Parts: sequence; C-alpha cells; structure tokens
Amino acid sequence: NTAFSDYPQYYPGIKRDAVNSNFTGWMLLSHKKHVEVSSSLDGFGAANAVDENMMTHWSAATGDPDEYMTVDLGKECDIHAIQINFDQHDAKVAFGRGAGTGSAGAAATGIPRYQSFTVQVSGDNKRWSMLIDKTSNSVDGRHDYTELPEPVKARYVRLTNAFTPDGGKFAVKDLRIFGNPKAATFSRVSKVTVVRSPEDRRDATLVWEPVKGADGYVVRYGIEPGKLYNSYMVYDANTITIHSLNKGPEYHFEVQAFDSGTDYYRERTERTMGRGAEMELARDGKMIERKMIKEGLNEYVFDNIVPGVYTFRHTFGPVLWRGELTKAELIGSGEKPTVTGTLSSLGVGRRVTGQMQMKVVPGKEGGKFVVILEYAK
Repeated sequence: NTAFSDYPQYYPGIKRDAVNSNFTGWMLLSHKKHVEVSSSLDGFGAANAVDENMMTHWSAATGDPDEYMTVDLGKECDIHAIQINFDQHDAKVAFGRGAGTGSAGAAATGIPRYQSFTVQVSGDNKRWSMLIDKTSNSVDGRHDYTELPEPVKARYVRLTNAFTPDGGKFAVKDLRIFGNPKAATFSRVSKVTVVRSPEDRRDATLVWEPVKGADGYVVRYGIEPGKLYNSYMVYDANTITIHSLNKGPEYHFEVQAFDSGTDYYRERTERTMGRGAEMELARDGKMIERKMIKEGLNEYVFDNIVPGVYTFRHTFGPVLWRGELTKAELIGSGEKPTVTGTLSSLGVGRRVTGQMQMKVVPGKEGGKFVVILEYAK
C-alpha cells in the first residue's frame, strides 16, 4: 500500500495489518507555511523550503553559521518528527556517493564533519528550546530524519546552520515537520469523474470536486474494490492523469481528501499597496504596518513606535533587522537618533548603487522607525 508512503510509516512487524494501517497518522504540517529566513539568494526564496518540490530549494546568501529559517505553523501543533532535505548551492567540495575513490563519504574526501545544524522550537517566536543538536555532525545525512521520543507542542520551528561542509551556501530543499495525528481529518470525495483514454488504456484522467480546506488528496486505484494499494498524492489541484495502468483489466478508483488541522499561509493582499518591493515592520511577531518602495521616494517612516521586540523585513524576503526598542530609545525630545544601522546594500545584479539605512528617533509618546535609501551620486 503506497498511500502516504513519503510520510512517516511504522517499521515492519509493528502493525498487525500493515497493508491497511501502516501509516502513523503524522501529517505534514510545514507545507506552504510562512517562512522567515536570515537571507536569500535571488531565485531561491524561502517559500521553496516548504513547497514539497524536490526540484526547488531555498539558499541563504552564505554558508556561514547562524544562517537560519523559521517556519510558522500558524498555531500550536503536536510535533512528532522532523525531516530536513538539504541541498548544495555553489558547492566547492565533492563528497558522498560518487565523490573520489576508495571508501565513500569522509574517508574519500577528507571531510571529518558533515552538514551540521540545530533545530529549535518556540510557542511565541521569542523563547526557544533546543530540539535537535547536530552541531558536530559526522554523518552524511542529506535527508536527515529525526523521530522524537515524545511529541512536543510548538508553533515555530527554527533550523539554524552550524557548518556547511562543501564550501557553498546553506541550502534546503524542504524542511518537513510531521505531527497533529489527533487533529487530522480524512474524508472520501464523493464526486469523482474518471476518463480512461480510448487511444491508450494505460492512461486515465481523474477530476473531482475540491474539498474546502483540504491540504491535498490521495488518489487510490487497483483492480479490485477492496485492494486499492496503488496511489498518488496530489497537492494544489483537483485533477490528475495517471500513465501507469495495465491495458487489460478494469480499474477502481477512490479519492480521499486530507487535512492536517492547520491552514496554509496566504499573503495579506488586502494590505498590499501595489506590486513591487515592499517592506514591513512587526512587533512581537505581529505585523503593524507595510509600505511599498516607490521610485523617487527615499525615506519611509513607521510612526508611533512603542517599546517592544521589532522585526523589519522585506515582505517577500529576508529579515533585515531585529531587536528590542526600549522606552529610553523611543520616548524623549529632539531629533537625534537613538539607534542607527545599515540594513542592506542596494543595486542591480552585483553592482551596488546605495545602502538601506535605519534610525530610531524618539518622540513624546512614541518614536519613529525611519528607513532611508541612500544612493550614490
């Protein structure tokens, strides 16, 4: 039975009826969730790390320690297991299968330490607990999988780089977080249309009525009604064409919708003021304002800033600044900044044409968080 075969399954011999009940029930919680990252390369954005597509990946701007990605599951969940599918970007060292001669892995290339990392969890995106510590990893685990002894409750999961062995960037194909067995729901789709190709009976196209709120669908099929052991998993669609049938027999089909008990992250388009580069300021994890960068305007002011922990970021990109702003920094008189800093370089391609700066200016009841675009003359 291939249903949910790339989700956690029991070892052979654990379940008495392994054909029909070998799936643990641990759902994929991280798919299409909101991701915050330390940095990104153009074309390799954060969303790639939760899209369930092995042809894409997120890449940080460097391979340095402390490059990170944080997944917001949207609500507190029961987490049972975590899988990390690492990738290689701008690799300068070959290792593992097919690298060099002699025994595989570190002995073949002289690498004593492989991809090293930590995984932390949090309920509020501020206070973190260590869940997985592989800062000195000596095992080549490109698809590292950790099943927790006991489930943990958390909303945020942070993966942080400790060491990148290939001299390239810190890159992740997918961070997969599994859990919520008690919150998961499954329902059989009643309206399913199957059209088998008259030109090639190995092909069949299925179309079904979408189920509101479903994370995805399992399309099961077989030559006997009670033995639908072949299956495909479908995300983001309500149709599939199967090309793997035998010509002779008739087939039976069934479509099952599944839901992890969490919602996909969707951009708050009602608060987006047009297309283009946008930036947002959040306090204690909640966005307070978003602004669009416009041609010819070089200063942007976030007003009425009160004490708290703030995050400034590109709306669809990396975090540019994070820190706590205190009463002493925000309340006062005069125009002298209490906090200043350089957020990012500006330019086209690799040509730098300016800098994005920030400053905090105090006020009578609240301060101002000011972003300045300074271009070279």
